[in-house]
Amino acid sequence: KVHGARRLLINGVKFLNAPNHFLRITGFKVEVANSFFFAPYDSPNTDGMSLEGRDFYIHDNNITVGDDNVAVRANNTFIEKCFFGSGNGISIGSLGNARVSNLTVRDIVIRPVKKYIQRNGLRIKTIEKTWGSVVNVSYENVYMEKVFNPILIDMFYGSPGAGEKTTMSVHGITYRNITGIDCSTAGSFSCDIDSPCFDITLDQVNMGVSNTFQCQNAYGTSTGVSPPSCLIPGSV
Repeated sequence: KVHGARRLLINGVKFLNAPNHFLRITGFKVEVANSFFFAPYDSPNTDGMSLEGRDFYIHDNNITVGDDNVAVRANNTFIEKCFFGSGNGISIGSLGNARVSNLTVRDIVIRPVKKYIQRNGLRIKTIEKTWGSVVNVSYENVYMEKVFNPILIDMFYGSPGAGEKTTMSVHGITYRNITGIDCSTAGSFSCDIDSPCFDITLDQVNMGVSNTFQCQNAYGTSTGVSPPSCLIPGSV
């Protein structure tokens, strides 16, 4: 665990069989590069990285773990050129009474190694009846193979908060040039009726499955999407 990091570089490190999170970093101006993370796919709570703060640059890492490959609760984060061999993908959250903005993810390969399992790919998870926001998130050039839930927004994660209703806002989310092979589902956008997701963009998203996207209170635009998008055109 690294708390209060400033201008930290972790480069070329091999991490093996952590009993819990490999890297839990709170700080700003942090770079993690050219590193290798491995834990069995069935090892609980073995996140590769958990990020809180701002200004993170994560690139050229190989991450095969039992939980989130990268968990993001930070602002101004750039993740690129990584390989994930098992785990829960790139997860924003779980988030409640907090805000995340300006996440860019590009050039990612998610493909289970050996007989391992990749449960999630690109996931946003927030808690019902809380406040906060997830805004300005871009996923681009992502290849996913044999992933159970390749694209997922879940605004009902975990136990509800103490608020009377959900005011968490999820908007400005873009998926561009996303490819799925042998995935179990196309994707799911499960948003709260009290605070629908909006300004979601699907652009050249080909999931290669016969089943459909699942949508609940989700608004946006779609171009070149297969199977057909279920987003409600327009805005809230």
